[in-house]
Amino acid sequence: MTKKGGPAPVAVKKPRYMLDSSVLIEAYQRNYPMDVNETFWVKLDALIVEGHACMPDEVYREIEKKADALFDWCSDRKDHLVMPIDVAEQVAVAEVLKAHARLVDTKKGRSMGDPWVIAFAKVHGATVVTEEHLTRNLAAPRIPDVCAAMGIDCINTLALVRAEKWKF
Repeated sequence: MTKKGGPAPVAVKKPRYMLDSSVLIEAYQRNYPMDVNETFWVKLDALIVEGHACMPDEVYREIEKKADALFDWCSDRKDHLVMPIDVAEQVAVAEVLKAHARLVDTKKGRSMGDPWVIAFAKVHGATVVTEEHLTRNLAAPRIPDVCAAMGIDCINTLALVRAEKWKF
């Protein structure tokens, strides 16, 4: 409570992790299915609700394309999960695309969300979490390649589980 009797302001937490859609899709479909590993989803939910993990709206839209249980799970947490786009993120995404235009290639099915997840991580000092792999090919880069080139930390889901010391 404040001195005036109203509720104390809620501190906005800086996200530690910026999630790529591949994290949730791979967890849901292969690595941590909801019907087999409920604990993973409970712990991820807590990380999201506490403001430590989130994703840009463009990444959320990738998950939205499939009306499945994963989308329902994300939709139920949208207010905590999705970060709004601000001017700083727009500037950062332009920088990402200027330096790595081949990150987005609609002809090859490359995600429109990829530059956004990198830009948000850059602006907020967060670690990118993705299931994509480093290729060391900047002619056709993936998220880890661009993160490495830009000095942004990038890990996979298992590294997130270990960093958070989750036990199942």
